Amino acid sequence: MTAAKPAEPTAAWLKAMHTFLRRFLLAFVIALPVGVLIGWLIGGSKGAWGVVLGLAVVLCFFGVSLAVALIGARLSPQALGALVLGSYLVKITLLIIILAAVSGFTFYSKAALGITVLVSTICYLAGETYTLMKARIPYVEPTKAD
Repeated sequence: MTAAKPAEPTAAWLKAMHTFLRRFLLAFVIALPVGVLIGWLIGGSKGAWGVVLGLAVVLCFFGVSLAVALIGARLSPQALGALVLGSYLVKITLLIIILAAVSGFTFYSKAALGITVLVSTICYLAGETYTLMKARIPYVEPTKAD
């Protein structure tokens, strides 16, 4: 019996994920100064720090997800599943630890942090959905004989 060979990711899927990575980083570069300005105007320095922390949380959380998807693209489905679940467990644990650690500080606005995390998470998911819907990823890959 031969070992099952992991499926190779399609070029279209990899292109879509790289496109989304570029869009994700561009959106973050734009959102940081705009969000900090809005946070500063509404809540002063505490609002600005809340926005910075909120964007950092979303960048780290979803950035790791995107990196895991790209790194694990060539793994078997079982290995990819283990990698995704393991990274999720680590991300949630670190998120709880970080939020618990900063909860006692008063240098940031908790409202600005929460609103920033909510809005940027919605924007991230909408951008990912849009990118993958427009990616034209084929359901099957034709073989050379076809």
